[in-house]
Amino acid sequence: MATGPPSNDGVEEQLLEALDEAENQEVRYHIRETLQHLHLDD
Repeated sequence: MATGPPSNDGVEEQLLEALDEAENQEVRYHIRETLQHLHLDD
């Protein structure tokens, strides 16, 4: 049984990797926005 909310660590790591590889400025913007939402939920 899980205790506490699920961790976003794996998701954040994948998003940061995608941000490094993204060449499209709009894609980078949306990835950064998603990362901010992850941190707001902490």
